[in-house]
Amino acid sequence: MAKANNPRLQAQVTPELKEITDKMLEHVEMSQAQFFERYLPTLFLAIDKEKYLELVQEVYGEKELEKLLK
Repeated sequence: MAKANNPRLQAQVTPELKEITDKMLEHVEMSQAQFFERYLPTLFLAIDKEKYLELVQEVYGEKELEKLLK
């Protein structure tokens, strides 16, 4: 259900940005998935905290939202 409401977008980046990103991920010894799991939530909170928390509640439920807010 949540996936239907939030389809994934394919990122279109320049080859230069992709090269920089790949090299930085290698430098910090992380995969893209690890980076997204670790740092993207913080970025989303900085951009629009209210919307991010709304989506966490919608996708994960009330318990995960409460856990995040502690």
